Amino acid sequence: MWYSDKAPVTEKKYSKSILRYFKVGSHIGLTINPYQGCHHRCGYCYATYEWSPDFYDKIYGKINAHEILETELNSWGKKSILPVMISSATDAYQYAEARFGITKRCIQMLQQYQIPFYVFTKSTLILRDLDLFRNYTHNCFIVWSITTTDEKIRRVLEPGTPSTTKIFDTIKRFVDSAIKFALT
Repeated sequence: MWYSDKAPVTEKKYSKSILRYFKVGSHIGLTINPYQGCHHRCGYCYATYEWSPDFYDKIYGKINAHEILETELNSWGKKSILPVMISSATDAYQYAEARFGITKRCIQMLQQYQIPFYVFTKSTLILRDLDLFRNYTHNCFIVWSITTTDEKIRRVLEPGTPSTTKIFDTIKRFVDSAIKFALT
């Protein structure tokens, strides 16, 4: 169910693959979704229809994601790899990331292989990894999504997200570190 005060359950899951192609219009890219499900409970989220009826209530952390990612990157060999979008159907920095650390390990793997990436998030937990981004400013990009600055509306539409004030404070820290970003 979309709106609930109940905290979601987080569980470990093993994944067979992690790096996937996606296409939006004429744009083709690669994406990684370290989690299945999302704590943010955005009432308008399209991903709920693609995953499961428990999308908001059960968050699965793909705990072997970084290992699978390394295998997949090795299988590409010397081919040119497109920039990787992190989180097309979830938020890589939702609360489950504090428990599992999957996104951080995937980012470290992308950096090890010198793969450019961009992260979509509505979270402030991304601050935990600020140093990772500082050391990779030429090849990373962060996209924050803010639906409204009206906190009453935000609490209804996106009850699991941090306040916009906290998000703007987080963005400022990234700006101060010269990390490229966008706001949608």
